[in-house]
Amino acid sequence: MGTRQPLVIAGIASILAAGLYAQDAPAAKGVQIHSTAPEKVRPVSTPNPDTPNFGTTQEHYIRVGAPEFNPDTMNTTSFNTPYTSTWYPETAQFNYRRIPSTDTGYNHFIATVSPPGGSLLTYIELDACDTDVTPGLDVVLNVYDCGWKGDCNGTPLVTLSSSGNEGVGCGAASSPISGYTVDNYYHQILLDVKINSGGDHSQSLAGVIVGWKYQVSPAPGTASFPDVPTSDPAFQYVEALYASGITAGCAGGNYCPDNPLTRRQMAVFLAKALGLYWDGY
Repeated sequence: MGTRQPLVIAGIASILAAGLYAQDAPAAKGVQIHSTAPEKVRPVSTPNPDTPNFGTTQEHYIRVGAPEFNPDTMNTTSFNTPYTSTWYPETAQFNYRRIPSTDTGYNHFIATVSPPGGSLLTYIELDACDTDVTPGLDVVLNVYDCGWKGDCNGTPLVTLSSSGNEGVGCGAASSPISGYTVDNYYHQILLDVKINSGGDHSQSLAGVIVGWKYQVSPAPGTASFPDVPTSDPAFQYVEALYASGITAGCAGGNYCPDNPLTRRQMAVFLAKALGLYWDGY
């Protein structure tokens, strides 16, 4: 295993590895996660829902706002679907939502989102406005898993719609999602919003929220250190530190899990784990 660093302990491995994830590890091909959980309306207010969090239990959020969605202006039957927005500060209209200017054509708005590679998708939310009470004419979000060449699986990972909020104005439809590990190298996540009745401004898109959590890489089948076998409670975390280059163990090819840690060794661990770098040194 080459030259190894000074003595380390399993405790620091567990702490550091709690915030590690496998960078862009290839996801299982063909995996499908279709959520059947009921849609729900987001609470009116949630105090500080996305303050900086660390570890594997806290949820993080990426907002893809309406300006980031592009109209998909071409398919096999129609071209250049007109679109507009609600933004007009000259007349004191201080909001921005995407709206197709006609009910005909191909009224899809498309965006991609890239949570950190190796993270676990946990939550999807559609924020939209819908005052059209016509059954079946809703704002619909489909989330697709696509390959690096742009080939997308025909079955969405999750589908949400404004059906629970139709006729009442603006609201949120959301769903948990599980079992999907982000892989930004071989895969991409496509957000496709279809507006079915927008020419009269009765429906509009405000944005989409994607929630994710860090996760620790799965443990390998064999141990890298003889003194940290696969049965050791810290095995997965020690292996994550080793695989990520944060530590190489101690003398003799061991990890020395019960040895004390010096401040010097701690500086090495933290700097490598956080990727600390300042230009000009």
